[in-house]
Amino acid sequence: MNTQATYESIRLLPSNSPAYGPKPSPLVAHQRWAVALNDPCWAWQIAFGYHQSEEALPPSIRDQNVRRAYRYLQGNRDDQMAVAVGLQTSPEYGGTRAVLKGFLCARDISLEGIALQLGLEAAVVKLFAGLFFNVRNREGNFAINTIFPLTRLGVVIEVERGFDDVAQTLMRVGRDYGWKEVARLAGLLTIEDTDESPETMLTDIEKNMAANARMLARAGHLNRKDSAGIRYGRALMLRAKKEAEIQQASDPDSRVGLGSFGMKASVMEHFRRITDPETQYQQALKRQAGMKSAGDAVAQEE
Repeated sequence: MNTQATYESIRLLPSNSPAYGPKPSPLVAHQRWAVALNDPCWAWQIAFGYHQSEEALPPSIRDQNVRRAYRYLQGNRDDQMAVAVGLQTSPEYGGTRAVLKGFLCARDISLEGIALQLGLEAAVVKLFAGLFFNVRNREGNFAINTIFPLTRLGVVIEVERGFDDVAQTLMRVGRDYGWKEVARLAGLLTIEDTDESPETMLTDIEKNMAANARMLARAGHLNRKDSAGIRYGRALMLRAKKEAEIQQASDPDSRVGLGSFGMKASVMEHFRRITDPETQYQQALKRQAGMKSAGDAVAQEE
């Protein structure tokens, strides 16, 4: 159920709808909107609420996934729906569920591609996405509350405290780096990438370290002595500074003292030539040859 369908369901369902759960009194409007817009299982919740209350599903709810789920809960056999529900609720599917959610957060793989990677029917993946985790078709605030409920800074704090939620980690990796990185973490692909050199991988690590350090610095973590991200950033800064000093020392423009004058390349090239010892010797020979030719010409005139 995408954002537009969720809006429509909120407008169509009564305030005392069993979709909002068993309440002693109807929910006010802002509570209904908050519940529906932030529930990743909202489509399933509609079907389950009406089934549990033994009420008929309103005909105004036209989402086919919701109606199919309601029929399944009412006793209709549906093997694909059974697998999708099992993926969401059964502990035996815990690892698959985490990887599936990570794939769904990735933007570079289709639902059919996800099914191929996990050995599932494409219809099962579509049902799971539509009923339990339709993050692809929701607005940004839904993704924020689901994938980064405490923002990226909250993720840093969680890691610093040693807390690691596998499902949340895979969702974040999928959103930031794509399905292949999720597959590597899940063990579906090898860690090594044969198409990528070690130098490129190390460069990516440095980029991540630098970006993380910049984010923490802008968030005021520069004054924290125990911030590992800031320490890594400082180490990169020191190394970059040393490399710049070495490069400057080996730069011929720096040896001549022209590096800070902002001269054009042609002018700097001229200065390099006249300061090169071998070039000076060649120029001296030319001057001597020129003086000798001039002396011979004068002698002939006399």
